[in-house]
Formats: sequence, C-alpha cells, structure tokens
Amino acid sequence: NGKIAELIIYDSDQSDNRPSIEDNVGDYYGIEIAGLLDQYSGAAAAYSLRKLSNSYTGFAIKVQDNVGGATQDIGFNADGELDTVALLAYAGSNDVFVETWYDQSGSGNNATQPSSGLRPQIVTSGAVVVDTNGNPAMDFTGTQELKSASITAIAQPSTAISVVDTTGRTAQAGYFYSLGLTAWASIQDNSNQMRMYAGSAFVSGTSGTNTQRLDFSLFDGANSEIWFNGSSILTGNPGTNGISGIRIGGLNGPNFKGYFSEFIVYPSDQNAANNRAGIEANINFFYDIY
Repeated sequence: NGKIAELIIYDSDQSDNRPSIEDNVGDYYGIEIAGLLDQYSGAAAAYSLRKLSNSYTGFAIKVQDNVGGATQDIGFNADGELDTVALLAYAGSNDVFVETWYDQSGSGNNATQPSSGLRPQIVTSGAVVVDTNGNPAMDFTGTQELKSASITAIAQPSTAISVVDTTGRTAQAGYFYSLGLTAWASIQDNSNQMRMYAGSAFVSGTSGTNTQRLDFSLFDGANSEIWFNGSSILTGNPGTNGISGIRIGGLNGPNFKGYFSEFIVYPSDQNAANNRAGIEANINFFYDIY
C-alpha cells in the first residue's frame, strides 16, 4: 500500500558498492543519504569541500579576498556541495584564498593559515578554482599550507584518505600529515616516487604524479600500505611514529603543487575494519576519479 519508483536486484553481494548506489539513487529522488562520516564514524579530523555528515552544521571554509576585505565563512548548498553561489557573491571579480578549512569530525581540529601569502586559492578573478572533473578545489602552487596543531596525538595504526589532483604539475608535489619528521608523513609525490615515512625510513613506490587520485594511506609499522585509486601501490615499514598535528601542503615547509579537495584522518585501521572499499566508493562516486 504505497508508491514504488525503482527496484533493482543483483545476483551478487553489492555491499562494497552500497554507498555509491545509495548516493546515485538518493541524488535523483532527493532522498537524504547518510554522509561519509555517518556511515564510517570515528574520524579524528575531516576536511572537505563537500558536506561529510548530515549532522554537521558548520561551514566548509573561511576565506578572504586579495584586497584585504573582511573574512567570510562559506558553507554548503542544499545538495551538500560547496556553496559556490555565496562564494562568488563574496568574491566579485577578486581572487579569494582559504584562511581556514573547517574540521567536520566534531573534534575542532580546524586547519588554518594566518598569513595571507601562504593560503591556497579557491577563486581566481571571480571564477571558482576546479579540479580536472570540474569540482571545486583549493589550488596549492608550492608556497601554501594549512595547519592544525591542536590535534590530539594519534598512535598507529592510523588511516589517511585524501583527494588530490596534480594534473599539469610537473615539479615535486607532496603533502604531509604531521608537524615534522618526528611524527609521520605521507609523501604522495616526490619527483618520480610515491613515499611514506613514520620515523624510521622512507618507503618508495610507484609515482602518482600528474594525475587526479584518491589516496588511502594506512600507517601500521611493517603492515603500512598505500592504495591509489583502489589499487595497492606501496607496502613496507616506514616506522611506528604517530601523529601530533596536521600540515596540509608542507612538511618542513610548503611544497605541495596541485589541487586539494578532501582529507580525512582516522585513528584506526580502516582497511582491517573492512571499510576501505565503501569509503573509496563513496568518494569516487562524488568526485568521479576512476
């Protein structure tokens, strides 16, 4: 006794694909689907230019234009995407830069940059910066970084997931999840290498240079591993150090060159928890990376 609009039956287990299937159906019918953090809770820090939880009531970013105007908080539209209408209304014809990337995990680990000259760009001459697929993104050119020094120390195992795009960037591109080599870092591009470090050694592997990608990095001593667009590309033992702060765009100084859209840290092994496929499916559906 009701109305039916759609029915699909698979002769296989689709649990790994559930987030993307639900997102697809929900987007079409206007049904509110649980966000990534609603489905996979427990993140220590979560930054994104999309809304990651239906219960999150804060903003995405705080911005300031290049002429020194008042800062402005920018939130999300009804679809949970960055409110580019409000962003462009603030920008006018100016360039706009990100002063704060708000933490959606509820832990208050906002990543900030007080210096205007070190902030990533989000609007260029009145146009929103976008990645290869046309999604809003922050542009890092090697001299910008956002930092959170207030994060509670996280021991291994820990997981970092991010969406970056280094298309057209031929120089070194790396980004880091620490406040120095005393903690841990995931260095996704270093010339022609992908590397990770956690206090003992750099573990090197296939390069992810000059491409859009979803990186899933597990730091767990000898069981450490990086997946690149759903495929394992690096294993080894980078050390056992934990994390004491977050530095997006730099390690001992800014040097990431590319576009950044999303970064989530879990104080746990999300691969062993059988969450990796679901997390990757949710992210890939939204950003259409691979």
